[in-house]
Amino acid sequence: MMQQNMVGAGTGKAMEQLLASVTSESSQALPAIAVVDPQRLTTLRAIAAHNPPFDLRKLIQLLEELVRCMDQRALFVAAMLTRAIVDHVPPIFACKTFNEVVNNYPGSRSFKESMGILNTSIRKIADAHLHTPIRASEVLPTRIQVDCARELDVLLGEIIRILQ
Repeated sequence: MMQQNMVGAGTGKAMEQLLASVTSESSQALPAIAVVDPQRLTTLRAIAAHNPPFDLRKLIQLLEELVRCMDQRALFVAAMLTRAIVDHVPPIFACKTFNEVVNNYPGSRSFKESMGILNTSIRKIADAHLHTPIRASEVLPTRIQVDCARELDVLLGEIIRILQ
C-alpha cells in the first residue's frame, strides 16, 4: 500500500524496510522512562488514605497515566498530562493558578525556580502540540522534550511535605 503513494515502486519497499528498522532499533534502544518516582506515588496514596484536605485521586490517576504514557512513548499525551497536573495542583499551595504558585508561594528560592522552569517549559511544549494545526512538515516530540521528571519530582515532594 505504501508503494502506491511513493514515486517508484522499488523505492517504496526499501523505504518501508528502512522505517521498520529505524522504528524497531529506536524503541529497543530506549529504556523505560522514570518520570514519576514510584515512592512518590506510594506516599501520595498513603496520604490519600488518611483523608487529607484535598482529594488526591485525580492527581494520583494523572500521575499513573503519565507513567504509562511515557512507558508507551505516547509523548503528545505525556506533555498534555504534565500540563494537566501543573494546572490541577495550585489549590494545595493556596493558589488559583500555577503562575501564582511560581510567583507567590512562600517556598524556597530553589523551589520557585524549579517551578518556574516546569511552568514555562511544559506549558509552551504542550501548547505547541495542542494548538498547532497540521503543516506540510512536522517534527514529532521526543521523550527528552516532554520529560519534566526533575521539576515534577520537586513539585510532588513539596505537595507531600504540605499534606503530611
